[in-house]
Order: sequence, then structure tokens, then C-alpha cells
Amino acid sequence: MNKTIGHVIFTNMYANLGGGEFALLAHIKAMKAKGYSVSVILLEDGEFCHTLNELSIPYTIIPFYWKGSKVLSLFMILKVISLFGLNILRCKPKLIVSYTFNDFFFSAIVSKLVGVPIMFRSQGENFPDGVDENKTWLGKYFCPFINFIGASVVCTTCSELHSYIGGGVNSVSVEYLGVKDFYGQSLTEYQLINDIPVIGIFGRLVAWKGHKTYILALAKLKNKGVGFSAIIVGGAGFGGGDAYVEELKELVRFYGLEDCVDFLGFRDDVNELMLSCDIICHCSEFEPFGLVIIEAMMAGRVVIASDVSGPSEIVENNVNGILIKPNDSKVLAETISHLLGNKNRIEDLAREARKCAKSRFDLENNMSNLMHFCEKMMY
Repeated sequence: MNKTIGHVIFTNMYANLGGGEFALLAHIKAMKAKGYSVSVILLEDGEFCHTLNELSIPYTIIPFYWKGSKVLSLFMILKVISLFGLNILRCKPKLIVSYTFNDFFFSAIVSKLVGVPIMFRSQGENFPDGVDENKTWLGKYFCPFINFIGASVVCTTCSELHSYIGGGVNSVSVEYLGVKDFYGQSLTEYQLINDIPVIGIFGRLVAWKGHKTYILALAKLKNKGVGFSAIIVGGAGFGGGDAYVEELKELVRFYGLEDCVDFLGFRDDVNELMLSCDIICHCSEFEPFGLVIIEAMMAGRVVIASDVSGPSEIVENNVNGILIKPNDSKVLAETISHLLGNKNRIEDLAREARKCAKSRFDLENNMSNLMHFCEKMMY
């Protein structure tokens, strides 16, 4: 086994493969490239574990779920804290990096007890859209808990940074997520054919991602006689699973869209599929960041996104993309129709989108900044 310069433990609540997990993987790979050994603690099993296996990254699953009563839930919390403690003591890490809340809570308790520094890579846990308090079960005690532990918080948006500062957190900063530049890769079979535009939506198939809004907008476009091919890329995740996917497919059948809408499921060629699109929609009802958005911008594609916290910080409306109110299929259809009728407008927005992605969301640059922060915590 190659000699390493120290061990880092990463933790995450989920074992789906979504934007947060891809960001976590990028961080893990960067840490390994620097010579650190790494391991992962997850609170559930899932497809993310298969990816970790393929990359030969050791992981431990410590299941956590709420019991039927407060007493039983307390016993569950104590059990999970003890299992986290055993795992962390065995690995003797120089740093713990938590990417979601529940795992951060357990890691933070142990880090305080054994004196290991911990970083919380916050992705929307503090003060989401339309809510005056953070969405963690610690409620108003969340920020004081962070200070008690002595954790450092690194946010993915400035809006969340300000919410932590307002909550009195002592150590907080911001570093955007990033993506690799994949512009120029080969296209897929969904590239422009016979001048029929391709419209796409990418992300886990969960209700808050707004796929119903997307499908209703497509139905309105078809009723207006607009020709298009549409793709829905992503697998079922938490929040409905296969039942939700079937609900979406039934909606497509109800509106007679089977001939122009394809469900592609989880795909490994997302970059190529994005390059094949003319317009990419992001219809989430809320969104802490929106990795799919910066991927689409890096691909030099026009993005129509919901005007909520993360996307509104990424997209400058009518400059490098378009922001619209969430859950409004009529406006989404009108925006798509307007763009498809104005090729020069599409080209202008796409050019500015790629320019913005390269300057603000380059993976190598942003990850380098994040790694520098991590190493300051270790030494």
C-alpha cells in the first residue's frame, strides 16, 4: 500500500447519486490525488456505494432513522454516535469533512470528544427558500451547536454564508462548487436532427425538482405546434422513488407526448447529452446550489432555471441564462418558445453562460481553494 500523508474521513447522509454526491466524489478524488488516504461514512446504502467500490474507496454504512418514540430515537442517536466514534478512532483521521446534516451532527460530537478538526460543507441546511429558520432538527440551536463544536463551515452560496453570519457562526466561508470543462466532447444520438430542437432536464426524479412543471410546459408547446425532442435524464431517488417515475410517465401519456419525450434514466454520459441539447431546464421548487446548472453552462447551453436561492446566485437573468418563477409551466413554455424562435438570442445566452462557468465554476480552481482550506485545518 502506498504511503499516505494522513487520513481524511468524509461523511454523507445519502447514498443516491445526485449533485451533492458528485461534489463529494470530486473532493474525495482531489484529496487522494494530494496523497491522503480517505474513507467514507454513510447513513444509508445505495448506488453511491457502487461508485465508491469502483474507485476502491473504503466506506462504512451506519444506518440512521427515527424510531417511533423520543426515547427510542434517543437510543438510536446514542448508538450511531458510538459507531461513528469507533470508526473515527480506528482511522485516526487528520480531518473530518461532512457533506450533509445528520452525519455532521454525529461526526461533530465525536470530533469534539477526540479533538479532530471538522469541516461542514453546507449545501442548503441553513435558511432555505421561504423559511425563516434552518431546516435541521436542531432548529435555532444549530448555529450555537456549530460554535460549541468549533466546526468550520464552508458554504456553496453567498446567501447561505450570510445566514450563518447572521446566526453568529464564528468560522464560516464560501466556496462554489465546480465542474470540469467538457466542451467539445462528442455528441449523442440526441444531437440536432432535421432542425428539431432538443430540450432537456437533468437531475434525480423527485417531486421538488419540478419535472411535472417541465412536462406541462412541453404539452403547451406541442399544443402550439412547436416541434421538439425532449429528454428527462435521472434516476429515481428518495422522495417517491419508482412510483413518482411512473406518475411522470403517466402524465406524458395523458398529454400524448410519448413520441417526443424520452425517459433516459440514470446515465453515465450526462455531459454528452447536455451538449446535445439546445435548451436545458432546471425547474426545482427550491435548490441549495444546482450543480446541473453550472454543468449546462459549461457545456455552452442556455439554461432556464427557477428563481430560487442557488440558481439565482448562479444565473444572471437575461445575461447568461433566464430565471423564472418556479411551478409556472405557462411561463416556462412561453420562454422556451421565444428562445426557439430567436436563434441569435440562444447563441448570445449560451456564449455568456460558458464564459461565466469558466470564470466562476471551474472545478480545478474551486477545488484548489477548497483543498487549501482543508489543509489549513489539518496543519
